[in-house]
Amino acid sequence: MKNLNNKIISVFSAVLLFGMIPAHAEAANDNISIEPETEIKSQVPFGYGGDWNGYGYLFNNSESLDCSEKWLLGMKQWDMKVPLYRMGGDSSNAFYWKTKIGSLDERTSSDFENKGYAEWYKTLSKVTPDVKLMVVFNLNDTVENNKDLVRFLTLMPTDANAVGSDGVNWAQKRVDMGISNPIPVHAFELGNELYPKVDYNSITNAEVAAQAQEYVQKCTELISAVNSVNPNIKLAALTYSSSMISYTDTSGTAKQENEARCRAWNSVVAGALKNDIDFLVHHDYFNIISKTSKAIIDRRDTEYNVILDYIADTDIKILLTETGSYISGGYDIKDSNSMKYALGLGRFYIKVFSMDCIDAVIQYGFNGYEGSGKAEIPNENGEVGGEWWTSYRYCKDGVFRPSAAGAVGNLFAHMTDGSPVSTTVANSGTVQSMAQAFKTQDGKVKLIIVPDVGRQNTDINVNIYIPGYKAVKKYIVSGGNVETADNNSVTPNGVTTKMYSMNGINPTITIPKYSAVGIEFLPTAQTAENDGVGEMSITSDGSAVEITDRFYAGTFSSGSGVSLLILDGDAQYPGASEADIITSDYAEVIDDKCYFKTEMPYDAIPGTYKAVVGTGSTYHVKSFVFGASVLDGVSASCENGRVTASVDFAENAPDGTYTVTALYGQGNFTDLNTHRFAYVGTFEKTSAEAVFSFDMPKEALSGGYTLIVGSENDRVKTNYEYVKNDEQVVITGVPTDASGQEITKISEGSEINFIAKNISNYPLDAIAYACCYRNGKLTSVSMSEEKIISPEEQTDVSLKADVSNADVVKLCIWDKNFVRPYTTAYYIK
Repeated sequence: MKNLNNKIISVFSAVLLFGMIPAHAEAANDNISIEPETEIKSQVPFGYGGDWNGYGYLFNNSESLDCSEKWLLGMKQWDMKVPLYRMGGDSSNAFYWKTKIGSLDERTSSDFENKGYAEWYKTLSKVTPDVKLMVVFNLNDTVENNKDLVRFLTLMPTDANAVGSDGVNWAQKRVDMGISNPIPVHAFELGNELYPKVDYNSITNAEVAAQAQEYVQKCTELISAVNSVNPNIKLAALTYSSSMISYTDTSGTAKQENEARCRAWNSVVAGALKNDIDFLVHHDYFNIISKTSKAIIDRRDTEYNVILDYIADTDIKILLTETGSYISGGYDIKDSNSMKYALGLGRFYIKVFSMDCIDAVIQYGFNGYEGSGKAEIPNENGEVGGEWWTSYRYCKDGVFRPSAAGAVGNLFAHMTDGSPVSTTVANSGTVQSMAQAFKTQDGKVKLIIVPDVGRQNTDINVNIYIPGYKAVKKYIVSGGNVETADNNSVTPNGVTTKMYSMNGINPTITIPKYSAVGIEFLPTAQTAENDGVGEMSITSDGSAVEITDRFYAGTFSSGSGVSLLILDGDAQYPGASEADIITSDYAEVIDDKCYFKTEMPYDAIPGTYKAVVGTGSTYHVKSFVFGASVLDGVSASCENGRVTASVDFAENAPDGTYTVTALYGQGNFTDLNTHRFAYVGTFEKTSAEAVFSFDMPKEALSGGYTLIVGSENDRVKTNYEYVKNDEQVVITGVPTDASGQEITKISEGSEINFIAKNISNYPLDAIAYACCYRNGKLTSVSMSEEKIISPEEQTDVSLKADVSNADVVKLCIWDKNFVRPYTTAYYIK
């Protein structure tokens, strides 16, 4: 340790400063000025929407209520954020929520999937813990059932209104399903698109007004009923958009007739309900492929102002609970998944985020997957699904990816978590960028820039002026072309999201063609301590510190070395002395990331420490708290595939949700590859001790597992063994290379070592294989010498695998004599 410390001190001995971003030689096309202290409106939530028809794909199968781990890990891998979510679509008008509660045996599966509101919320909260829901009442259900839905979602069991007319405590039902606190609901919508969706010449204004009056009567009865259960809920009634009548951009007489039908509906609904509701719901679909984004945006002003005329004397706001593009004649289905569509949608979002009348914006849709889709139009590979509503999908290779629209939507989800502030764009070129900045509660400013993709056929430069702030991070969502770029089975990497460190006051940035950009700023008074902080993630438990750091913009190449110092929390860096160093470590950069799992000294006391990661020219510093403060310990056992664990909490441990992660293998982990996750979930703490259980997935391997329980910066762990009844050999630990280092990435000519253990009652004549694959096709097979493994004993296995053309290596052990597998496969990706 002494020599390593000296080595790292020499690396870090100089005073290091980040350089300013150099100005670009080419004149900037645009200038953006931000006034961070001038808020133009309060925060506008951004989210996604889907429908009950495709909702079940988020889960493993119809025989389980568990979330698909593959879907969940994909969401985390792509850093997806879901601040707000709406389960809508026409399926909401046929979804009877009481058929989807309780145990699986109690549920009716004849309509839609078996999953309901509880699974919806628990799944999404694993992705974004503070997610809010937008709930659509089924007006075809009984009034009493909708009252019970309010009880189920929004009340505590001790509330006097929690018990329905049937004597059931519906809030307790929710608690029994694992959700102890009320589910946060942004608003309840009074039905989904219940207006007549026909062409303008198929119905008269009087007929539209009569149907609006019928809708008002249903709403009036329901509003009174649900307010008697919880008067604090927010309610939203439906408006009629001209885009919902014909799904075409009409003009002349057709346009006038369309607008007249909308006014006939909106005047009745708004006039009758405006004193009883908080919002009006608006659905806005437009053909961004055939129309310029400016024409779409200009039409928004006119259409929204017509609605606002009916509520001018109220505080009612508009909820855009469905937004997106549709396809008209002459356009291929892929157009609505293109960067042209995604960036046009982004420009629309920038417009509405600054409008005073808008309260929330929801992108439709979310739950896309291969095999879904309205028109069932096959793509170039003959595959079906992933249509215009799809934000996230699985591709044919089994990898989960955002679509072009999903990638741009995710940029907005991350960057709009603050109040819009004054943002002025001066276009000096022909690209006509749109931009909007947001100020967060913790003092950051986040800026989104979306150029007019119809004109952006080259890179552009933008000067940004923001007093008192410095740029620290840049996000770029790009497509290789504008017309067809998307992430799907045909072009799996057609759209990319990249992050870069920055350190510039009033920077000039380059926006690549066919791209949207997000910039994060910190007040200059904070940047001395926080340079690069946003790139570093630290978690700690009672014995170790786990750090993931990322250096962007090509700072390091894979394989280069990065050092870690753990310093006393009072130490200044640069300028730390050897006495300030608690421990140190060294790691290689893997795909622009470095990973450390560093054991703290046995005598390290709980407290605040500093982590310094970097080399002689670039470093990141972040403070962290070491030592479990509320978790005292955890124990676990596994019998017949079911894991039962008990967690002890300190007296100051708050009630609430704690995370649970089960990882294949035991010991130190430096790279949590997806194949190591056996279980990811949560449990609710309501007392000083919590007991929870879960079933091991069918694909889990026999062997040792590490169970990690906790919350951010506060974790405890334990080990347990899992044995599958149908296996005779297990692979224990994790594979290592020739030097004994854990394998986290395939490299050419890798030597792979692992341990095989015989868990049967008789000797096994075994042989090990390493099967190498590229894009799903077998490229090479390596085998070991035969080994006779005695019962309850283990043996070392070594393979020299040809992985020069592999992206996946599968390890397995077979019966030499009968050519049958003794154990399932272990994958290295």
